[in-house]
Amino acid sequence: MKSTILIATLIIVALPIYSQKASSGDEHQGFQFTALVGPGFGNTQSTTKDFGKMIYRGGRLSMDLQIGYAYKNWGAGLAIGANQQNFSSVTVHDSTYKTKPGYSISGNLTGIYIKKYFMPINMFVSAEIGVGSISITDETSATQGETDNGLSWNVSVGKEFRLGKKQKWSLGGFAGLSGIKCHDVPPYASDTYKYLAVNFGVAVSYH
Repeated sequence: MKSTILIATLIIVALPIYSQKASSGDEHQGFQFTALVGPGFGNTQSTTKDFGKMIYRGGRLSMDLQIGYAYKNWGAGLAIGANQQNFSSVTVHDSTYKTKPGYSISGNLTGIYIKKYFMPINMFVSAEIGVGSISITDETSATQGETDNGLSWNVSVGKEFRLGKKQKWSLGGFAGLSGIKCHDVPPYASDTYKYLAVNFGVAVSYH
């Protein structure tokens, strides 16, 4: 998560240098950058040989960055995502237990995105797909485990408002659905991990 925030900061600082002028205020064309940041909620599920099925529940915070090029209100490019879930309960063999603070699950995405803007209302639909992994951290015992890479995806719908007629910056909101499905690393490759989460928050764009 810290490295993702650092990348986002560097991109925002560099935008005025590498920007391209859009063809009009009602069309998305040229260099495109979007950050989707906000909270969410969902479940992470693991199926392992030793413990069977376990479900982790709790709130989460996510950030997705989209960096690419737009042409006639269609955009595509690189997608980078990261999220962290602080789970408050875990279900094992149909029994649910409360967990103490210090347990978290994080996931990531590195891949591509495609995006469609609907003008002049400036609403968008975007889809991301790539590879990602899941890691579980226990701060109480300073231990962490990470899975192998698997399929990671994110779908979002939102609306943006330009901050001025001649401004390239836009601010808005979004709601979306994201997930990861992957296997553990050998010799536990038969163990599977997956999560499904609902996300919502702020959309910040430069185009």
